[in-house]
Amino acid sequence: KGRTIFNRIQVMAKSGTLCKAYLISAQKMDQRGDFECTQKGLPILNPTNICNIQLMLWDKRLHADFEGLQISPRVFTVGSHQIEQPMYVVARLLSQQLYDEANLAFDPRGIFIIQTADELFIWKGNEVTESNEEIFLETAKRHIQLLQKYERASSEVQYIDQGKEGEKFWAIWENSETKEKYKTNPNWNTWFADVALAEKSKPKEKQLVYRMNKYKLSKESEEEELKLLRDQKPRLYTYPSCYEFSTVFEYDEITPEALLCLCIKGQKKIYIWKGADFEGTEDDAIKFIKEVKAHCWTTLKEEIQEKIQTEDNKSDSFLDCCLLYTSDAADERPS
Repeated sequence: KGRTIFNRIQVMAKSGTLCKAYLISAQKMDQRGDFECTQKGLPILNPTNICNIQLMLWDKRLHADFEGLQISPRVFTVGSHQIEQPMYVVARLLSQQLYDEANLAFDPRGIFIIQTADELFIWKGNEVTESNEEIFLETAKRHIQLLQKYERASSEVQYIDQGKEGEKFWAIWENSETKEKYKTNPNWNTWFADVALAEKSKPKEKQLVYRMNKYKLSKESEEEELKLLRDQKPRLYTYPSCYEFSTVFEYDEITPEALLCLCIKGQKKIYIWKGADFEGTEDDAIKFIKEVKAHCWTTLKEEIQEKIQTEDNKSDSFLDCCLLYTSDAADERPS
């Protein structure tokens, strides 16, 4: 029971995140407990908002009931971690559901792990290359052992090949009947690249040099990249303030008394939540929504898609935004 040492140079956010993740998993601390512990030991540690969100999700995966994390089912893709290390294969938890508004589907080139509250599946596509199949399956089995040990996954694993799923399997996703069930996703090309060929043709430069040369951006393109990222990040406006918004917020804010506008600028969408016990008038709500749209899209002339949310009808995309950008830390609300 000796000490655990984390050694990183300069990057304080990642050091703090690793320390907190260790305390959550090894010491079973909650997020606030490990925050106080790490800050006391080294006050300079300062994980970013995104890191804190990931820590919150990690805490719920380990210690909460399955329903406590509103990603159901949990789907993991098995594939190469990055182009520079094609033989380093990992399992990634998808933050967006298959067959929802993001239009994601099973990719025939991949192997997927599907975890529900009571069942566990390994799904294999028909286009998995011979060199990928063995290492992908080994990685999937190792990851399943971790899910069973730490995340209370089912002890029984069901193996399913593409085209042999059955109605019970597809019933896991409400919208699967109306969607294309298999689709090659170009954004996942590097995950499912043939590991044998990728290993032979991987970049010769050292990893850091290669990444710097490949992704080096001019000042203008860098600013444009940041703008695109900002435009994709949800903004939560809470009645009556139509000129201030939060980009990190709490799921508990979706209450029967609230009037909320969740805007995704880059997608030209606004999700509107008006609780059943909202005390304002209909005119108040209409005026607030109009002013929020004007504040968020100051120069946009096209019509914005309005998506009304109710207690009985919350879309997957709305719930995904609420999940991914939730924080328990009240002081982490950038304006």
